[in-house]
Amino acid sequence: TSLNAFRDCALQDVYLGEYLGVDDGWMDVIASQGSSLLAVDVSGSNVTDNGLRLLKDCLNLQALTLNYCDQFSEHGLKHISGR
Repeated sequence: TSLNAFRDCALQDVYLGEYLGVDDGWMDVIASQGSSLLAVDVSGSNVTDNGLRLLKDCLNLQALTLNYCDQFSEHGLKHISGR
């Protein structure tokens, strides 16, 4: 619930690496930052292809850190690479 307080806040950097409980539900709020979003770290999370797909409209995203994430595939990365 408190995460929704950050919806549409125009955050530039979101660092949630190793933060417990990060999953696709969080990605909706992260993606709501839109073109202001520059960097995201969701290392160690349970983000899937569907969660990555939500970032496709974050056109200025420069850094995406997914260390130790094993719930997504190349298909999910294609959503955000524009292919």
